[in-house]
Amino acid sequence: MMTRNTIVSMLLREMAEEMPIVLRALPDDRLWSAIVDGLLADDDIETLEERIAELRVSAIESADWREVYGALREMVNESISGHWSPSPAMETVSAVY
Repeated sequence: MMTRNTIVSMLLREMAEEMPIVLRALPDDRLWSAIVDGLLADDDIETLEERIAELRVSAIESADWREVYGALREMVNESISGHWSPSPAMETVSAVY
């Protein structure tokens, strides 16, 4: 079974390759860092929102990050429960690293 850290890492790599526009949709690096930390900790949206507010991230007013985070968190949690898995290409890449 893969660890939460491995699943998050694979998901982000897959997004970078398959959907780079999603990564550019939230341009503030502090927001992405908070999202990754939230995924690793399995924070709910309210908890993450409090953390982001403390960072004074400009994109906090945008609802887009909530949708992105919610979808990512769902994929990570489904992967842990065995209902979702990264694409086969990502599993191969992960095996190399």
